[in-house]
Amino acid sequence: MITKEEIAEQIRKSLTQDELLTMVLNRDPVSLVTKPVNSHRYRHEGQGSQVLKLIQEDARSARDICEKSDLNRPEVMRAITKLKSEGKVFQGGERKFTRYGITQKAADKAASDAQGK
Repeated sequence: MITKEEIAEQIRKSLTQDELLTMVLNRDPVSLVTKPVNSHRYRHEGQGSQVLKLIQEDARSARDICEKSDLNRPEVMRAITKLKSEGKVFQGGERKFTRYGITQKAADKAASDAQGK
């Protein structure tokens, strides 16, 4: 069994001083720091395409995408952010009327429909 001291030593060896300070200030749990960096990599790979397929069918809210896929909200938002930065998805509306579409026109129309305008 690994002791706390051994874990602390492994963390100290693998991180720079700035990373250690950030970890302490953020009060990150040790389990997050000791996990391999790519531990969730394979789960994230297909999320963008899954979200994009749903948005291509119809402009949707993040909640709709969560309900129609097996992804939770942070995963959906991460995929949407990536797709928006690539120019594949556009956002219309704000806050509870935010909708995502394959074109800016579709996203704006869905947002205005949600508002009841």
